[in-house]
Amino acid sequence: MLTKKQIVRQLAKEMGVSQVLAYQMVQRTLNAIADSVIEHGRIELRNFGVFVVKHRAARQARNPRTNQPVRIPARSAIVFQPSQNLL
Repeated sequence: MLTKKQIVRQLAKEMGVSQVLAYQMVQRTLNAIADSVIEHGRIELRNFGVFVVKHRAARQARNPRTNQPVRIPARSAIVFQPSQNLL
């Protein structure tokens, strides 16, 4: 698993900048992606993938321990669909 900290270190090394500047670049990129998904409901990054907001309806489920019915409320989730180039 690759962490954000590792990405920052790698970017700083490759670009020859400080880790503070690399962190700011990574964080601003992630914030821009998040803001765009929230505002537009979809963002497409060519040759990488698509982030889409999916709306999930409320549903009835069952607690596996007690076998009691549980209501799961409607919610929205962000889903990532990788491009063919990424796979």
